[in-house]
Amino acid sequence: IAQKIYGTQVYWPSIYDLNRRAIGRDPWILRVGMRLRYLVHLTPAEKAKARRELNYWTLKYKDRKRNPLCILNGKPVEVKSHAKHTAKTAKKAHEKAKAAAKKATEKAKKK
Repeated sequence: IAQKIYGTQVYWPSIYDLNRRAIGRDPWILRVGMRLRYLVHLTPAEKAKARRELNYWTLKYKDRKRNPLCILNGKPVEVKSHAKHTAKTAKKAHEKAKAAAKKATEKAKKK
């Protein structure tokens, strides 16, 4: 995923940091259909932090067994446009707020 977005796998930790709650404790295990957030541009500090974390993970998880459902290097991964996802999320939030306002108005009229 990081390879597709940033051109290198080294920055996977920056994606994991943004999605830690959704992914869970093991940064190497993802579920099919999972939606991940990512930064479009990484600062030099974010890049350095990601490199350090990747080195740490490589040592920490080097002996663990591979899950056959893991996405392996070279396997195709669909990465959807951040802008498109953001627009969908904003539209859903707007619709939800509109519905809540309508409900509150109706409730106030009943009183």
